[in-house]
Amino acid sequence: MAGPGLLAHVLVSKFDDHLPLYRQAEIFARMGAVIPDTTLVGWCGRAMKVLQPVAEKIEAEIMASDLRAKPTIRRSGFSIARARPGGWARA
Repeated sequence: MAGPGLLAHVLVSKFDDHLPLYRQAEIFARMGAVIPDTTLVGWCGRAMKVLQPVAEKIEAEIMASDLRAKPTIRRSGFSIARARPGGWARA
């Protein structure tokens, strides 16, 4: 199993930077670390299973808060509508 730093790098690269695991495997191989993409898939699957309760807690906290933002679209791009006591208001 990979250490926490490598796992964090793989997960951020996959989910935040949208870098597929097979491409990450190619990058690691160029650096001299041969990590098959099937190994990366296993690491991601196990990490996601372990992190599921954390994700659920974050989701519950956001959904329970008054700070949820509802995106709205304007001609100039995106703006954020913020929850106010008594209803939604455009920002």
